[in-house]
Amino acid sequence: MSMFLPELIQERLLNSEYRTEKTKVTDNSISPLLCSQCGRPEAWTYSYNHSGNAPWVIICNRKDKCGARTRILDLFPDIVADIEKKFPKTKQDKNLPATKYLEYRGISEEIIKGLDYYYLPNILKSGRGGIMFRLDDGGANGRVINPTQDMGKSYNIGSMKGKFWFHPGQPPKWNEKIFICEGIITALSLWTMGYQAIAVLTSGAPVRLRRKKDAETPLDKYLSQWYEHNGNWQKIVFAPDADKAGRQALRHWGIEKDNKKSEENYMILDYHRILPNHGDWNDLRQKYRSINEAHDYFEDKYEEFSANARLAMTETAHEYATMFQEQKGYAKGLFEFKGRTYFSTTKIKQENEKEQNTSSPVKKGPPLTVEVGDFTVDIDHIRLNDENPEEPINTFFLNVKCITGKQLSFLATAADLGSPEAVYKTFYARGPALWTGDRAATIALARKFIETKVQTVRQPDVIGYDEQSRCHLFNDFLINLNGDFIAPDQHGFLKTGSNLFVKPPRIKTIIPKKGIEPKKIYSLLIDAWGERPAVALSFVVASWFVHVIKPKIGFFPFLSLYGDTQTGKSRLACLLNNMQCIAEEGLPMHKLNTGKGEIRKLAQRSSLSHALIEANKKDSVRFDFEMLLPLYNFGNPLQIRALKTTDMRTSELQFRSALFFIQNKEPFNSKAQHERVVSVHFSEDDITSQTAVAFNQLVRIPQEELAWIFLFIMQHRKDIEVNWFDFFENNKIKFLQETGDPRITENHALLYTFHELISNIIGVESNLYNYFIKIAKAKVLKCAHRIETEADSFFNKMNQISDIKLAYCQESDDKCLYLNIPACLRVLKEEGFPIPLETILRPSLEEHPAWIRSGYVRRGYFGEAVKKNTKVWVFDIKKLLKENE
Repeated sequence: MSMFLPELIQERLLNSEYRTEKTKVTDNSISPLLCSQCGRPEAWTYSYNHSGNAPWVIICNRKDKCGARTRILDLFPDIVADIEKKFPKTKQDKNLPATKYLEYRGISEEIIKGLDYYYLPNILKSGRGGIMFRLDDGGANGRVINPTQDMGKSYNIGSMKGKFWFHPGQPPKWNEKIFICEGIITALSLWTMGYQAIAVLTSGAPVRLRRKKDAETPLDKYLSQWYEHNGNWQKIVFAPDADKAGRQALRHWGIEKDNKKSEENYMILDYHRILPNHGDWNDLRQKYRSINEAHDYFEDKYEEFSANARLAMTETAHEYATMFQEQKGYAKGLFEFKGRTYFSTTKIKQENEKEQNTSSPVKKGPPLTVEVGDFTVDIDHIRLNDENPEEPINTFFLNVKCITGKQLSFLATAADLGSPEAVYKTFYARGPALWTGDRAATIALARKFIETKVQTVRQPDVIGYDEQSRCHLFNDFLINLNGDFIAPDQHGFLKTGSNLFVKPPRIKTIIPKKGIEPKKIYSLLIDAWGERPAVALSFVVASWFVHVIKPKIGFFPFLSLYGDTQTGKSRLACLLNNMQCIAEEGLPMHKLNTGKGEIRKLAQRSSLSHALIEANKKDSVRFDFEMLLPLYNFGNPLQIRALKTTDMRTSELQFRSALFFIQNKEPFNSKAQHERVVSVHFSEDDITSQTAVAFNQLVRIPQEELAWIFLFIMQHRKDIEVNWFDFFENNKIKFLQETGDPRITENHALLYTFHELISNIIGVESNLYNYFIKIAKAKVLKCAHRIETEADSFFNKMNQISDIKLAYCQESDDKCLYLNIPACLRVLKEEGFPIPLETILRPSLEEHPAWIRSGYVRRGYFGEAVKKNTKVWVFDIKKLLKENE
């Protein structure tokens, strides 16, 4: 048997988080390893060697406190998912993927020999292949190796009704036991452990034990031969799976519905039935690294398996609880029976009062069994909210099936399960399902949820980069560290690690679909808007790596797309959002939004960009542009709140995304704000018939195909994260020689760096160096002058007033200008100029470079015939003239 798969498993294990700094590999073992259950570095596994040992199971040495045995292939399901990729069929061996799949399931080389099977690729045009076992009538029963979510794990050719499977390469041993089980893989597992087995291919149909004269199906006839050789049915053992379907099969296999027939034809004793403790016989086989260990475990537990079957055959809950106590020596506690939940406790039997005071052993009577719920409940998974790492909160996602047939699922907190009254209210409100258990039964219910080994699933509220898993998470997929696209599993969870899952964020996103090539989309963008969208796309792609960039260089710039109306800025924003798998134009910045709503919206993305739109009128904008200064730098939060505690703790809402603005006129007020923004101007003069053709082609591209750009570029995620900084350092030197301003240089050099990286990935020429230098120089020139404020607008309007009117509100000398502000505002109103709000104008005048003081009392005319004392504002005339140059 080829040992490539065990070697692959060992290599995967040694490169996983279960390896420690002290892990050593010897000829026989690998230790110490981290236990996947308790997390302690006290576990081990067998190492691969040519004597047959292989690392199939991690075994925890803490037998008293843990002792878990974890199948390594359960920790790394990607191994089986990649079987067809890593072991594709060849001309020499067309069945190689199927053989490797059998090896993965723990089937021995001896049992594989003589099997009549083959590999069937592309089942149902799904791109997934399977292993098919030929049947005598020309049909085939098979198993899909790595099924998609919308296809079953089984695949058949022809009808399976009344069919069964027996190993074609193994002659029957009539005088030995034969096990009847569900599925060929399960039967092969028993064959591997040294037992002959029959696979029933339609488990829902009853299997009858009939004498030859009464046989109806091929299986009836085959089993009757065991009766002929042995004179009874005692060599036939029903061994279905330990699930609901298996228990139902156990109850009707071998039982004749027509009780009028002679009982001697259907002599089925209890020990002719067995059930595993959980799962199926293949789970048992894979739990042990060697065939001998699996065989010995099966033999040791055979009576327990028989007891499991006897319990499954009981008719009443009280009979079940009584049999359980007789077998185990203690009461069952909480259990489910025929769609209801029961609780059993041991009843103490004492014959007289004298005996109560003696030291004689306590006699146990039959258990006291009561119904505590008219439903059954299982825990699907645990949701972990670790927003506050110091106070993580677990909630339980429960699946409930009411006796009426109604099924429901819901989340329950610890408070919902903390007392009989709370459980009663929780189930009655959501079911309605009735819980009548006392405190002991309620504690047993809580213990059931805690002790059940289920997935712990985090629930992030943010799309984009996830710090814990280092994956990019979206509503319908994730991109892992290798840049691979990962879809949700059958439960709808996204797998972020070997045994780590997240519930997808509830924010709707686009699923990428391969279509028009990214190179073509880039060309259309350039044809529609010239060089401008190249800057915007570079910014958006760079934002996907904010988690790498900001910690490294300490900042990340903003982007402003501004200019004439009807130039397609909003459409470009939509296209850019589609390229990062988001179906929207942007967040409108108007006062209808609440401040808290805007803050939370900005916090919902990580290492993605946010488009902020409709910021053309300052008086209607809620967004505080002063936020740009701290958000530009690394580590500053969006918001800090005090926790409702008696200590000094606070909660910070982190800013992990990037912002770009879409507007007609830039709303930035100060030089400091402008220095942190890369500005790209759009003009009507640049719109032509040729640009319109490209524009119309772009808007017809489906959102899913635009979103493919995200997946296409993130496939190169590792290369970008490794190389971007060196590119940036080189570009920063070149840009600084051209512009001379360090901050503006760094902003534009960073975006140009990502333009180069994008160009290399999608295969276009990077020839926009001069354009990036051009907009960088324009920004330097703009920041060299003070940004016009309300005070500048005020002086500009005053300059348009006639000298006669000015005499009413101002005077001057060689050095200073003296203004009576109330009189100035009256004059402006009379002249028909809009009057700035005095509450805004006054602080702006005080910030003006020419301002000297206010509230100064000066004796002057100010439009009067005689001089009088008036409170005025004083400004430096030379500085005013310089500002107006």
